[in-house]
Amino acid sequence: MKAADKGGDMERDSCNDQEQMELYEKEPQYSNEKTLFILHRSSGVAEYSHEFAPDLVDPQLLSGFIGAMASFLSEFVGSEESQWKADYGSDTTLIVETGDWAIGVLAVSRETSELRSKLRIIVAEFEATYAAFRDSPRFEEGVFVPFDDFVMRIFVGDRLNPSSRLARRELNEKTLENADRRVEIEKLRSVLDEPMKLSRVANELEVSIDEAKECALQAYWKGAINIHFVPERRDVLIPSENSLSILLSQGNPLNLSVKTIQVIGAMDGRTTIGSLIESLGDVDAEPVLHELGALISQGLVQMITTEHKLVLTNERILNNFLREICASRISEDTAKELLVTVIERGTRIHPWLSRIRIEEGCRVHCLADEYMGPSDLDDMYDALLYVINELSGTLSEEVDEKLVQTALANARNNTSMTTL
Repeated sequence: MKAADKGGDMERDSCNDQEQMELYEKEPQYSNEKTLFILHRSSGVAEYSHEFAPDLVDPQLLSGFIGAMASFLSEFVGSEESQWKADYGSDTTLIVETGDWAIGVLAVSRETSELRSKLRIIVAEFEATYAAFRDSPRFEEGVFVPFDDFVMRIFVGDRLNPSSRLARRELNEKTLENADRRVEIEKLRSVLDEPMKLSRVANELEVSIDEAKECALQAYWKGAINIHFVPERRDVLIPSENSLSILLSQGNPLNLSVKTIQVIGAMDGRTTIGSLIESLGDVDAEPVLHELGALISQGLVQMITTEHKLVLTNERILNNFLREICASRISEDTAKELLVTVIERGTRIHPWLSRIRIEEGCRVHCLADEYMGPSDLDDMYDALLYVINELSGTLSEEVDEKLVQTALANARNNTSMTTL
């Protein structure tokens, strides 16, 4: 990842693998995320904040956050780095993403590219939504209600599906104050005598799955319930950065099932979890999905980011384009020769092209792994886009231009992120 790891006096040595394992063997962890801050870069004021799991954060740590933020600002304002991280305390990492005038800080148990990607999206949305306050940070009361809803859906929207399990949390007097759906949330909590799948909750409440999901989102965001995320078979997962030494440690100290370990070992950043499970033969998928969900909550496994999906989308467009061209006017050998020429010509401008492999059948394969952060994946996306554009231009000189443009249009129309 491009970010520099900085933190001044807040730096600490990373926990060794044994310490990490002991941490993850404790009571179930429902959220890797702890607290989110959006600060105005010039004033250092935390204009927006949200606590994901108050009971998972030491109050003294929370009280020290503002001082930590001030230290960050004094050290980093004016720095060319747009992203960095720092370890704070014994079990918290601060992920930082800077925009033009806003700074996003996400406190987590363990950094993942997925969370950095989400933080990046949120900072961009904050700056776009509140651009009028860039030079005059005077936010009116209630102005963050729509933004808070946006943040909720970015962090939780893709974590809630019919198989996700909901559990009631202890409430304090202020938990549901000003909640838009207070009556619905209290009714939802009333049926959670035990952890329950969202699909069953919908049946108990006699509402649609979409209505139950919306109520559960609001209840979780207000701290009224916990959500144990269970990935869907169509999801693509990868280990998070530096987690394989924990996940695959000798002796299996995390006590994972053999099938889950095999799925983790087979993760390649492009194959769905359902396909990986099916490749193991006659396997009950539900226990595996539940274990993977717990690992996601601990930050050891992550869903691939939007940036990663966009790279795979461009890869597929390029392969579909090559297939269309080879099926019409030119041979595979000629197409491969032109492709190699374009890649070699562009590598100086787009060094990430060195991560592209040309396989049998003139197919392109991008080497994208968990160590590539959102900015790296942006660069890989741009590199693939360069190849697509340059190749179509070169082919237009070799064969009929109309045919080339039609083939490229068909390749794009037949590819979408939803098919990944």
